[in-house]
Amino acid sequence: MDMVIKMHIKINIVLFAILLLVVTVLIQNIYHGYKTKMYRTKEPLLISYREIEGNPFYVLPPGTVLYLDEVMPEGFCRFMVYANFKGIPNSEEIPMKLEWGGNYIAPVWLDKITKDELKEMMQHFPLSKSDVLEIIKSNELTRDDLADIARQLPENQ
Repeated sequence: MDMVIKMHIKINIVLFAILLLVVTVLIQNIYHGYKTKMYRTKEPLLISYREIEGNPFYVLPPGTVLYLDEVMPEGFCRFMVYANFKGIPNSEEIPMKLEWGGNYIAPVWLDKITKDELKEMMQHFPLSKSDVLEIIKSNELTRDDLADIARQLPENQ
């Protein structure tokens, strides 16, 4: 009988330790979620994937929420963006390799849009007036810069 009581106490101690571990992990995950810094963009940002030849233009719209992932010692920050897509896009699955440590990162770069890029983009993309205004404000372009850009647009735009 004494042995049954000792076994029962040991089982209770083990169960309590497991419960304590589970609660600790849950609290850490909840805390990490609240600790994550989030930023809502106020301007369109140029998305570039430096390995694509010709560096085509892609724009991240204003109002996109960026989640700070890591501040790098090289002087830039890595952000995460969540996107929804119905189904799986036309893509190829990347098999995980052991040397990647469970995480394959092929980042794109976000940059402010320069005056020259704005000229080029306005010829190829339907930017809204508010997009153009935010680009101009964020890059401190002058009215003369904007007038120069407008003069270079084709007549039908």
